[in-house]
Amino acid sequence: MIKSELKNVYWEIVKECLVKLHHRNENSAFWSCNLLRAKIDNPPKNGMTGDLFYNLEPFSVACQMANNDLDFQINSKKYSRILRKYGW
Repeated sequence: MIKSELKNVYWEIVKECLVKLHHRNENSAFWSCNLLRAKIDNPPKNGMTGDLFYNLEPFSVACQMANNDLDFQINSKKYSRILRKYGW
């Protein structure tokens, strides 16, 4: 079981990727993350655990949410700054 605090940080990173890398407004990024998190953290009873989702890189999740596969190499410095901001 992943601690709630770690999940909170994970989603903050995803949200910041949406804002800083995909140029989404903060309100839109906030609600998009909350909706997806609710689905992930409350999977169907017969489905697999939502904790497996958290093995995905936040950068990749943000790209999927934005329907925009950014080049990781081009964005790696910005992404690293986002991760450092949250102690990752």
